[in-house]
Amino acid sequence: ASAGNEYVYFKSNQFILRERVSSGYLMSTTDFGRLRALAGYRYEYSQGTAIWEGAASGRDVEGSVRYGNHFPGLSLIYNLTGNQKLRAAYSSAVSRPNLTDMIKRNSIAALNPGADPELLQLPGTYNIGNPNLKAQRTVNLDLSYELYYQPAGLLSVQVFNKHITGFIYVLSMSELRDYTEP
Repeated sequence: ASAGNEYVYFKSNQFILRERVSSGYLMSTTDFGRLRALAGYRYEYSQGTAIWEGAASGRDVEGSVRYGNHFPGLSLIYNLTGNQKLRAAYSSAVSRPNLTDMIKRNSIAALNPGADPELLQLPGTYNIGNPNLKAQRTVNLDLSYELYYQPAGLLSVQVFNKHITGFIYVLSMSELRDYTEP
């Protein structure tokens, strides 16, 4: 069993980011003849705060997240012969969004340096934060056959399936649209 904390702190001219991830892990290995089973369980609790200094409103904008995740895992290794093995595994993971992408903010970077700040001069970029972003979740299934050669060498055939939910992506558009009208 293990437990730990990971801290991330970042400050720039515009952002202050703080993230703390606390975690604990349990693992057990058991042999059943030619079958070895490795079972594990990890729990993570994440807390994050992001502050955008210098918002157009003149006030700092702050966003925060708090959530816990459970990560069970199981790996089975079966010795077919002295030099052949079958492996099967189940695991899960998350990929947390960048805190800067979660701040409810708008920013304009026009490529025309003389542009009126009230007007978006294309080409340029307009960034919008999404405070509703959730962590991307993945469930992994793996199966492999391994043939070991003497004195050294390995032939391996593997198949896997990754089921991803909450995929995080960046939306880019080449034209400005008004999404407030039906």
